[in-house]
Amino acid sequence: MQNFSIAIYFPYSEGNASCIAMRPEWKVSSLLEEGRVLHWADMGAGCVVVKISWFSNANAALAKAYVEGNGYEALSVEKRLSTIKIEMLLQEVSKVARESWVRRIKPEDPPRVLNNGSGSVLGGGNYLGLRAALGGRGLTGRGVRIGLWDGNVENHVDFGNRLHVLEF
Repeated sequence: MQNFSIAIYFPYSEGNASCIAMRPEWKVSSLLEEGRVLHWADMGAGCVVVKISWFSNANAALAKAYVEGNGYEALSVEKRLSTIKIEMLLQEVSKVARESWVRRIKPEDPPRVLNNGSGSVLGGGNYLGLRAALGGRGLTGRGVRIGLWDGNVENHVDFGNRLHVLEF
């Protein structure tokens, strides 16, 4: 007997839905399926860091309970993106893909690279943080908060986790 998940998609019109049977191997990234693990996701000894996304009929609590109940540790849970990041044996990926709540399993995303490393040098801002003895102003920015009133503000890698967005 084949193990399938059913993906149900609701189009914008009411009363119509599409059901698509998903085989477990369709849920696994081709890199993982082929055993090619990129260096940032490879933990050695056959272990890999993966992101598992779930269908809308599941939730973070279900994903976390499954992960912990099977001896894995949840490295992070992103409820808004419906993903959980775990470290697991590469050979066990296909077993997890058989779970009906699993939508996709892929390797961890590559580490983020700051895009504005040279911006302060180009604008002369690097002198503001230098100690006064070295010709700078000795400013660190600690304790400074900046408020912006704007629409459609998005997170950016250069802000890290320091951006707080409120939509009204």
